[in-house]
Amino acid sequence: MAQLIINIPNDKVAWLSDGFASRFDYQNQIVNPDYNDQIPADPVTNPQIIDNPENQIAFAKRMVIHMIKHEALAGHNRISKAADAADAEGVVFD
Repeated sequence: MAQLIINIPNDKVAWLSDGFASRFDYQNQIVNPDYNDQIPADPVTNPQIIDNPENQIAFAKRMVIHMIKHEALAGHNRISKAADAADAEGVVFD
């Protein structure tokens, strides 16, 4: 499998992760996916809110991967539309 490696200077990691956290609404705490509303909420045994198990750096990495996929898909959609238009008009676009 091919790898895409992005090197970030150590003194810019916090700046980058803070920027992605702000841009994509990272939450330090999230709704507990295992919360059971059939029993009373309890901060130890049945908390409604928990600390986010995904830290900001992992979140930023996931957002970068998401953005790469999104942009590649948008590019392929543009290619497909151009090909469809060329078929419809009998013209080939370069």
